[in-house]
Amino acid sequence: LRKAAILDTPQEKEYDDIIQTLYWVSGFPMAHISLVDDSRQWFKARTGLNVPETSRTVSFCDHVVENREPLIVLDAKAHPSFCDNPLVTGEPGIRCYVGYPIIPS
Repeated sequence: LRKAAILDTPQEKEYDDIIQTLYWVSGFPMAHISLVDDSRQWFKARTGLNVPETSRTVSFCDHVVENREPLIVLDAKAHPSFCDNPLVTGEPGIRCYVGYPIIPS
């Protein structure tokens, strides 16, 4: 990501359009494209989420990046890996998560 110089760049219509479409089609209360570096996940595009980044330690996306495969969590409150996550127990109160890696395997 550092070599690509994409972190902390301004919003781009193409990414925003993708997220708006996913948000509309899924019916989920939030959607985002996140880029994960050494210490954080940064949101290149987002809707329904008011923060530009979160710590990688609480990131659901970290699991997707580490395993390089899709992740579906139907009930985050009941999932052993996420039930104590502050993004589940506090704001924004994540209940369901669907993530797909956009990096090559």
